[in-house]
Amino acid sequence: MNHRILLLFSVFFLFVILSTSFVNAEVRVCYDCANCSNELVDSVYLELNNSISNDTATCIQNSLKENITIDCKGSSITGGSSDYGIYLQNCQNITIKNCSVDGYFNGIYLHDVSGRNLKYPNEIIEDIRR
Repeated sequence: MNHRILLLFSVFFLFVILSTSFVNAEVRVCYDCANCSNELVDSVYLELNNSISNDTATCIQNSLKENITIDCKGSSITGGSSDYGIYLQNCQNITIKNCSVDGYFNGIYLHDVSGRNLKYPNEIIEDIRR
């Protein structure tokens, strides 16, 4: 009987230790294109706190990151260039949601990304193809 109680307690203790050791995504808020690109680190939940734009280059870009969520929270990413609204390369487990992207050659471009998840409502208003 004591062995069963000890075994049960050990399993419960191991479960508690393992369940608390997983790291949740850190929530970060960004306010412009450069700041959003800099805030993209591994295991981050990135929220836009307002609409952002870049008329001359790609707005949000990064590479070699894992477990990223970009939540525009209904804000827009606008531009007027032949680049990208959001460009991610060689990343894993990416979620992009609630974004409106307008005025770029490609609104959202994920190059060599595994585990991509574009959750609607993402709205690519106009991809400029020349």
